[in-house]
Amino acid sequence: MKLHKSLNTYATVMTSLSSMLGSGWLFSSFIAAHLSGPLSILAWPIGGLLISLIALCFSELSSSLPITGSIARYGQISHGPIVGFIISWLAWLSLVAVAPTEVQATLMYFSSYFDGLSYIENDLLVLTFKGKCVAIVLLFFFTLINYFGIEFISKLNNAFAIWKIIIPTLTSIILISTHHNFDHLTIHSTQTSLDGLFETISTVVIFSYLGFKEATEFGEEIKNPQSSIPIAVLGSVFFAVVFYMLIQFAFVISIPDAWIKDGWHQINVNGLAPFSNLAVSLGLAYLAKVVIADAVITPFSAIIIYTSITGRVTYAMSKNSYIPKFFSKLNMFGIPFNAIMLNFTMGCLLFYPLPSWQILLKFQSIAMIVAYLIGPITLVIFRETSPQLNRPFLLPYKNLIPILTCFACTMIIYWSGYVAINLLNNAILIGCIIFIGLLYITKNKILTRQCLMQSMWMIIYLLGMQLISYEGSFHHHDNLLSSGVEYICLFLLSSLCFFIAKKWHKDNDIINQEICDIIKN
Repeated sequence: MKLHKSLNTYATVMTSLSSMLGSGWLFSSFIAAHLSGPLSILAWPIGGLLISLIALCFSELSSSLPITGSIARYGQISHGPIVGFIISWLAWLSLVAVAPTEVQATLMYFSSYFDGLSYIENDLLVLTFKGKCVAIVLLFFFTLINYFGIEFISKLNNAFAIWKIIIPTLTSIILISTHHNFDHLTIHSTQTSLDGLFETISTVVIFSYLGFKEATEFGEEIKNPQSSIPIAVLGSVFFAVVFYMLIQFAFVISIPDAWIKDGWHQINVNGLAPFSNLAVSLGLAYLAKVVIADAVITPFSAIIIYTSITGRVTYAMSKNSYIPKFFSKLNMFGIPFNAIMLNFTMGCLLFYPLPSWQILLKFQSIAMIVAYLIGPITLVIFRETSPQLNRPFLLPYKNLIPILTCFACTMIIYWSGYVAINLLNNAILIGCIIFIGLLYITKNKILTRQCLMQSMWMIIYLLGMQLISYEGSFHHHDNLLSSGVEYICLFLLSSLCFFIAKKWHKDNDIINQEICDIIKN
């Protein structure tokens, strides 16, 4: 049984938009203002520019080679099983964390109205045992919805996406028209710094933009991927930048002065539901009710689509033989439901080591950005190995933009901080141990010396990022590397690994043959 081609251009665009418009708007404006005050408004276009570089690379890649679970397969094609597995593992960890993140966002909003769902620990909102049980039930419900096929999911998503655009936009307009204090925009009214701006970009901003590429994971299920994918990827990024800037601007200028009397770092939203409490404080009770309704609909629609997306990545990992073939089997509706059930199980487990929304958010953002590194690298390699591919979207400056994209990814990763980078490398180590264990059990001898050489760029990159983040001045200004020197080191590291990856990859003929086989099938 094959995957069904069910998505037209409109549905493809709505998939990317719906993936980008999740719980981010409910909390990101508050967290961004807390970290960087009025500078948070600038964080959205800066983050959008960085993400746009990645989006440009994937627009060419995914339109010329549309594969279901694409991010899990490009690295396998270009650099073999080690790189392919690490990229797949990171993308999978990031995507599988989305559904738990969105469930937590909903429960966080409802914690202000229902007791016993969460509590505060070390300034983080953590789910109680009762809250985790409710979260698991919700996850299971949305897992079952995904049983009935991508066409059914697409129709649900199209309806939800319109709501997700209209409600936040109207909320922002109403807040701005009801109460606005433009003095809140003055930089001298806050103690924030560029470090706060960069941290805002690396966490809430990038988290909110991550969904731009998710439509490409349905590559083989899109009716006209050559035109639909670039429109969805680039169009969703442009729309999201304007959308989130409006919401951030509305939040910053409409909040009461009493909320920031002790500074932006001590912002007090009078509870766990920033926008609904803001509406109440401005005498807009009706708007607060609408926001609470949106706190259910917006995250839930993101859960539905991400459950489906993550299933495709798991499906691709099975196709690459990283996990058993059982997970690439399709049900009667052409859905890899075994893969989706595996993701449900992992999502439930994530509520325990990563019990708070903020921790889940930062982890999945950095994991996906590392996975995105494969985009600019494979774009250049595929140009060389497979010039015969139809490229309806052709990226100009084929070396310059990919190098800048690698540097953009590197800065985003660095701004997440040493703790997050260390956690990421530990997660990769655990994944590699599992991978080697599976190969040993199945007696699969794919790990050769040549394969190790082809993955050297990734190993150098991950170790280099850990070292620079440990010695860098970001958050810790008494470390070895000064602010200027650390960015030179980051650029040199990203450029070095880019050229190593470009030089040490699988033979051109092998790559081209694999691509030809994919196109034929």
